[in-house]
Amino acid sequence: MVFRLVEGIFIKKVPSEFRERVISEALKLNNNPRGQQLLELFKSDKVLRSTLDDLVSTKRLYSEYKKLGKKK
Repeated sequence: MVFRLVEGIFIKKVPSEFRERVISEALKLNNNPRGQQLLELFKSDKVLRSTLDDLVSTKRLYSEYKKLGKKK
């Protein structure tokens, strides 16, 4: 099984009911042929829910990238 890291982030203005509905449906993508086609675009088997802690390494990498840009 192969997992690709693809993150989806909602802004604070998005109503929580809508956000939860989208997440709920995304978690079920692997259960039907159309969802499986969408997952194939991302070379993934399924969608997993993540937490803010999962973004720590991404934030660190982005911060390092910005520092490299300032050194020019």
